[in-house]
Amino acid sequence: MSDSKNRPLHVVIIQNQFPQETHWGGISTYGWFMSAALANEGTKVSVICQSVANVIEPVQKIKENVSVYRIPGTAPIRGFINRHFARFLPDKERWFSINAWQTVKSWQLAGETIDIIDAADYLGCSAFLLKDKSLNIPVVVTCHTPSFLADEMNEGKANSSMNAQKKVYKLELFGLQQAHGLLSPSHRISNLLAAKTGRSINDFFTNPYPYPLQREIQSTPKPVAVEQPYVLFSGRIERRKGVQRILEAWSKSNYKSEYNLVLAGKKTNHFPEFERFAIGMTGTNVHFIGHRERDELSWLYRNASLVVLPSEPFENYPYTCIESMAFGAPTLVSDSGGMSEMIVDDENGWVFRTGSTEHLRERIDEILALPLSDRMNRGLRAQQTIRRINDPVRIASRTIKFY
Repeated sequence: MSDSKNRPLHVVIIQNQFPQETHWGGISTYGWFMSAALANEGTKVSVICQSVANVIEPVQKIKENVSVYRIPGTAPIRGFINRHFARFLPDKERWFSINAWQTVKSWQLAGETIDIIDAADYLGCSAFLLKDKSLNIPVVVTCHTPSFLADEMNEGKANSSMNAQKKVYKLELFGLQQAHGLLSPSHRISNLLAAKTGRSINDFFTNPYPYPLQREIQSTPKPVAVEQPYVLFSGRIERRKGVQRILEAWSKSNYKSEYNLVLAGKKTNHFPEFERFAIGMTGTNVHFIGHRERDELSWLYRNASLVVLPSEPFENYPYTCIESMAFGAPTLVSDSGGMSEMIVDDENGWVFRTGSTEHLRERIDEILALPLSDRMNRGLRAQQTIRRINDPVRIASRTIKFY
């Protein structure tokens, strides 16, 4: 992709997380796969992300056309801040968005040509770029799940008691409302954010997340010490991922003594209440095995009798679902959000009604009662679905046209 001067299109991707320093969460994984997909189409990509060490790190070259710039997220990279922006600043823990803006500004002043900026909605990465009209660079916001929405789903409401967090919410909302373009992986998140921001649904361009299936399934899995057979949950151990729902359903399952329930994911402040509930479940084997690396998750998906992803009240377009389907695992998901845009019930997986413990229990028992060949058949169809709709070449081409 070139302009009239026959140079590559230059895209700056801004998100706080990025491998290998940070975990392979949804935003992190998206940035890794999307930057590679765009570069393979001839685009020059500069990624700005947060440094775990909280310093300006040496530039990292991960592909010929992809450079990663890790900057501080909890301290300013320059001492002077324009008064016009100072009132919008969050507390010291939330400096990443303004540091990203200052990094882009310094590049522009040095004569670097930037054609488009693609910034995550999370933490309001785009806000200061959009406030600075002198930049004159189109800004696209990619809709993952902003923190004001995630907190609302986890706690029942956004955390209005913390002043720093309220400022982050404002930055996120401002970015979504003022962005020149909005990229969204699912129709469900488009509709939800349109309602939250007052934007027209026509402002959102729906484009699924890229996933290099062939490369991923050819990777070498690393065995995990879990007792088989097992039903697998993968994701952060928090309310909005439906952890309480699967525990309640499993406690009533006809198969709770025949299978282990394995929950793999980062433990959050919600974990103690789930652990207490699991301890009180009689006749079951429930195992919280914590965060697992990609090669371990690969093994867990490949060997699961069933993967259950019961997120509620909403899930955008999680890589956990993409990965489960990509590895051919029989997968059961809630009908909330983008997962039901990937899975067609009883064709390439199964769907249950969000919020219904009894329906989840019924579906789990129904699926585990099926012959193994039937479950594997659905898994194969799921893999074919991901190969088709999440193809990186297709996604990158659509993204470049949108840019």
